[in-house]
Amino acid sequence: MTNFLLNISVDNDGIKTINAAGGSIAILVPQASSYYQIVAVLISPLNSIQVAWTDTLTVYTSSTQLSTDQIIPINSSEIAYLGLAYAFNGSVISAAGQAGAQGIVQLTNGSGSTVTTGLAKVFTVNSQTQAPAATTASSLMVQGLATFWPTNDIMITVMSGAAVGMAVPTYSFPDFSASYDNRLTGQVTIQPPLILSFSASNATQSIIFNDTTCQFQLTS
Repeated sequence: MTNFLLNISVDNDGIKTINAAGGSIAILVPQASSYYQIVAVLISPLNSIQVAWTDTLTVYTSSTQLSTDQIIPINSSEIAYLGLAYAFNGSVISAAGQAGAQGIVQLTNGSGSTVTTGLAKVFTVNSQTQAPAATTASSLMVQGLATFWPTNDIMITVMSGAAVGMAVPTYSFPDFSASYDNRLTGQVTIQPPLILSFSASNATQSIIFNDTTCQFQLTS
């Protein structure tokens, strides 16, 4: 298991800028090919923030149907491993043999209705463990098979009007989505995000908030 750590620094002017916009610091796991990005963590601005997590995988299902700005609660979940398949029977998720490849996780919906499913993760913010949060989401029909490609990438931005677990359309993210269109954005306001790639050899990274651009940047 690899432990990851993100150090976030925000000066007093940055805190004022974020608060004036009614914003929070948001952590997401970017899914460029997905229609939705899921808000995993929201943090009130502080001068120093440490966000920690691991590469442990969790697969989940939710009875809440996926739609724009919908909050996706986790109803069932199970620790998952790369290369394995899982099945949801309407109540619990259980192992169901090998997946179609080593670098993926798969889940079959054996319940009687369409569910929302994806991967979830537990984050720790300034030593406070957060509730498990969905990091990806897609709709899965009855007897359908979902395939997940885990990533250690993290997206950091400032968002207003968001909530943990919210499904935000990818086109709402400036400088991330090729189809970005601010005319289509709803209740959520998003600043251009910073995307960081974590790995076992690059497990700790530090960023600062630039209150002039309202964006995060790597510490030089």
